[in-house]
Amino acid sequence: MKHRLFQAIFLLMGGISPVFSQKILQGFAQGTSYRILLYPENATIQKYRIDSVLNALDSSLSLYKPYSLISRFNAPETREIIMDEHLQKVVQASFRHWKISKGRFDITVGPLTEIYRSARSKGLSSPPEEQITAALKYVGMRKLRVRGKRLSKKQPGVKIDVDGIAQGYSVDVLAGFLEACNIRNYLVELGGEIKTRGTHPDGRKFRIAVEKPVTVHDSLTLEYETLEIFNTAVTTSGLIRKHHLHPATGRPFSTSVLSATVFAATAMDADAIDNYIIAFPEGRAPKRARKGKVILVSEKRKANSKK
Repeated sequence: MKHRLFQAIFLLMGGISPVFSQKILQGFAQGTSYRILLYPENATIQKYRIDSVLNALDSSLSLYKPYSLISRFNAPETREIIMDEHLQKVVQASFRHWKISKGRFDITVGPLTEIYRSARSKGLSSPPEEQITAALKYVGMRKLRVRGKRLSKKQPGVKIDVDGIAQGYSVDVLAGFLEACNIRNYLVELGGEIKTRGTHPDGRKFRIAVEKPVTVHDSLTLEYETLEIFNTAVTTSGLIRKHHLHPATGRPFSTSVLSATVFAATAMDADAIDNYIIAFPEGRAPKRARKGKVILVSEKRKANSKK
């Protein structure tokens, strides 16, 4: 769902225990792939049940499904919709992160992402200035109104894009589904967003390898860092200045940071935070966005900055 030049690739590390075996469910959804690693191997969860959960999420949050709730809301003739549970939770969290980020995280960038997507399809780096100016008239969270389950737009032309938070939310929903099935040891990965609970049966923590861009001799290369994770969610975004738009200017963020890896209690929060935390000057991000572990990779320092 996110467009990232260097989307972190999370590799499952540690392999299969010589004593215990694992069950892996994998497939494609939301324009990317998913993988679920769980114990015990004989867990009675079939792939079609996972796909059913993902299809329900698409029916709510996917910009690429014309029948989805979000597509219906974005239609020019629509002024109000009744949100389902998924869209309601994502919108509520989006308002929270809009406040935390001081406006840098804003799901009403829909008009902007549309014109940038169109420009890229034509081989352009950015849309014409007049298109950006026109789109900005419809951007701003204050142009939305939430009353219970009702979501309305205060003016025609407002469109929302939840790609910066919905994939993390989807990981949380999948994790919740596993726990409802009494699975207590798992790793869920969808498009590079991860959430884990428990350990391998032999007590080993789950290990992941995070792919990160590094500047060496003025050239960009990739290195890996192996991390142990336990009962946490982790997401990564990269080269934010090329793909994440500032809702105030309509242009990509200006930053020297190449990537950010964020750890949080929920994948939804980590997903949202990695969109905007590196848009702040180094060390100036709000405390509520830094309460978990954050790993930044900067062009200037050419090394990790852990906060």
